[in-house]
Amino acid sequence: MLEKSKVKELYIKGYTATEIGKILSSNKKTVEKCVERNFKEFKSEHSIKLYERRDCKKAIERTNNQFIGNAQLVKWNRHSYITNDSGTLIFDKSRGQAPGDLPTRYKVIY
Repeated sequence: MLEKSKVKELYIKGYTATEIGKILSSNKKTVEKCVERNFKEFKSEHSIKLYERRDCKKAIERTNNQFIGNAQLVKWNRHSYITNDSGTLIFDKSRGQAPGDLPTRYKVIY
């Protein structure tokens, strides 16, 4: 059962239906229906917060990439990655959670 109060709280904070679904371990469609039925009046607040969250994320990524690119960052942290069958580097979850500025997947181009 989906808790409407938590959906409302996250929706007003600017989270998308997919993100809310992951947080609450629910289906995206279920969250979309709940928002559509119960929280139409909060759409403007949601839109403002959504753009704020996206702008902050872009600014952080831009700042991080300003000093060192992803390719160089992966080279410096190669010990934190494992290679799958197709040659893609994937962050090794046994080392803990990946930091926000470290790519979790990186396709090596030769």
